Amino acid sequence: MRIYRTVELPKNYASDNDYSSCELDDYDLLKFRDLGVEEIRYWYATGSYCGVGEVLMFKDGKWYHADMGHCSCYGPTEHIESTIFTASRGYDSMPKFLDNCSTEEKQNVEALTKPVVVKDEPVQLSDEIMREFTAVCKEMLNEALIKYKILNWSVCGMDPNDPATMIKVIAAIKAGDNPFDNDAPEDKPKSKKEKKK
Repeated sequence: MRIYRTVELPKNYASDNDYSSCELDDYDLLKFRDLGVEEIRYWYATGSYCGVGEVLMFKDGKWYHADMGHCSCYGPTEHIESTIFTASRGYDSMPKFLDNCSTEEKQNVEALTKPVVVKDEPVQLSDEIMREFTAVCKEMLNEALIKYKILNWSVCGMDPNDPATMIKVIAAIKAGDNPFDNDAPEDKPKSKKEKKK
């Protein structure tokens, strides 16, 4: 997912000392990714007990818009899913979207057409999300070890502490394949002696 953040706030917020520009956190960015959004362009600022912001989202060839303003009870992406799929219409191009904006809306989103700060992939995940991710991966690995009758890692010649190896293993498990190649007992071809028995 491509992420573009505009640091400069629109004029009506830039002159208000109560707001300071800031980045969306990992939790909010992952919401967009989970919804299949390919690109976001946004600005966001926090105040005393609230936040303000606008985001343009590109998904399936169309642009969508959402207001990220919120009070202290909610976050900037609390209603993103309903905004994309029900409350907002998609536009084929940015100019078409801007043509349908009111004067006030244009003032708030115009800067998003000129990204200032680019945050490239991969998004740095927080420690909490990484712990959850690790727990899910461990469960998947344990199930695969049992399924393919791998008694220990030395049997398949893999190093469980090598991140590149583990990424390949997890990807194979997700695809429904045997991640342990031909070293797993179920995949080993029978020898000629075994076939004769």
